[in-house]
Amino acid sequence: MNVDGFIVRRNVQRYEQLGPAAFIDRESGEYQPGIDAAYLTTLSADAMPALVQSVDRLTGAPREELGDYLRATLPETRDDVARRGWPGFHLAQWRAYNALAGSMDRAAR
Repeated sequence: MNVDGFIVRRNVQRYEQLGPAAFIDRESGEYQPGIDAAYLTTLSADAMPALVQSVDRLTGAPREELGDYLRATLPETRDDVARRGWPGFHLAQWRAYNALAGSMDRAAR
């Protein structure tokens, strides 16, 4: 099971269902508006395909924050995949790169 992908999908689903009361603040324990986009950016490469698929389902600041993160992550991910080569092949990194590159290709059209 892809736990990080599940976390992204579940958070976005909850965001769509609850709207402004979509996550619990870590410090206060109370519901706060939006989605914790900053947390989602800390997840592993396994989360990247789900983030790419989900970003368009968000609105406002969370969408901008995750969109900026995805755009900034593409060169780093591309370099990591190229640097590793076949001896250091990492499936999650490869999937992350393909999701990001495909997303940027669609956005360019």
